[in-house]
Amino acid sequence: MALGDIYNNGNTQLIVGSIAGGIQVLDLAGGANIQEVELIAFPNPAKRDQTLNIFSSADQQLIITDMAGKIIYDPFHIQQQTSVEIQIDGLLPGLYLVKGTKSNSKFFIDE
Repeated sequence: MALGDIYNNGNTQLIVGSIAGGIQVLDLAGGANIQEVELIAFPNPAKRDQTLNIFSSADQQLIITDMAGKIIYDPFHIQQQTSVEIQIDGLLPGLYLVKGTKSNSKFFIDE
């Protein structure tokens, strides 16, 4: 859990990690309203021959990197309340990050 103005918008955001690997950002806009942005990667863990689905509760730009920061998928846009399918058959087993402009998540690829 962490607090800060991560969007540089003058509001305080609360970042909360979940046991399943997701990260939620709660935006305390104007000191009264909390807006939760979900970003979920599933199945998690995934097999190399599966398709990864990424769901977002908000419009945002996403990028997928490995743990060293190497870009695996170039930035792409996801619309509010939708999911996209990502082909992961060429990726090595390991932990990957899904970085968004409003939230983050991670997923693990098994053998």
